[in-house]
Amino acid sequence: MFLALKRTLAINAPWLFKQTTPSISIRNISSESMQNELKNRLSEGFLYAFNSIVDSYQSQDIDLLSQCLEPRLFKHVSNSFTSLSSQGYKFIKISETSPSLSLANMQLTLGVYVDRTQNLNKNDYYMIKSVEEFKKFIPLDFLKKQLKKDTVNIDENILNSCMDYAYMYILPRAPANLVLAVDAIYNTEPVLTLEKDGKDQVYDGNMNKEIHTLRFESEPVKLGMQKDAIGIGNFDKIFEELKKQKNQFYDNPWIVTDIDNILKGNPYAL
Repeated sequence: MFLALKRTLAINAPWLFKQTTPSISIRNISSESMQNELKNRLSEGFLYAFNSIVDSYQSQDIDLLSQCLEPRLFKHVSNSFTSLSSQGYKFIKISETSPSLSLANMQLTLGVYVDRTQNLNKNDYYMIKSVEEFKKFIPLDFLKKQLKKDTVNIDENILNSCMDYAYMYILPRAPANLVLAVDAIYNTEPVLTLEKDGKDQVYDGNMNKEIHTLRFESEPVKLGMQKDAIGIGNFDKIFEELKKQKNQFYDNPWIVTDIDNILKGNPYAL
């Protein structure tokens, strides 16, 4: 993503400076109870991740970034560091701030890995990308019935929120994984700049609030390959696994899969 610096030099940086609106489309989580549960469970970790990435950009801590970024994103960021360094630029942390955090764009996807390098080409899958197509493939009433039966204290609004944004990559040799994605939106003072020859190349004293976004993903359910786990209209194994893991659904390891939309959402398959 190209950034026009104050000295009219265009560079490719894995961070958006002076961004005063979200770099992604925002779809609010319709259920207030789900929004509250997500924030209660995830805010502390997501804020820690943001600050860790900021610190890693300044120190160019490649080892830490390799652990918290999805491999395709990590490769992009690492290559950007190399390019910036060759031109004499370096990231500098300019403030210690505690951003305000909101969450949006919750999505469930079946049939892919979080690690994009393990996924196949997009044309290899039969993709279900619309709510109506999803409902035709697997009756929504059946899904709701199973989830409601197997989940404690879950209401109709939460079920509707989940089902309205579920996507499937269908292929017998693809994984029967459920991937949960959530976008975190940070409203903050500027925290990073780029310096060259000891001079700030971004800010000239006018430092307004900025908005940054991180996409987080986890794999709460892993059931081997689709040919072994799924029969059309028979998802008992998946629901049984969900029942076992319902209290840990948000507590699985999370990884950052996009930063400020630099990979346009980092599609699962290209």
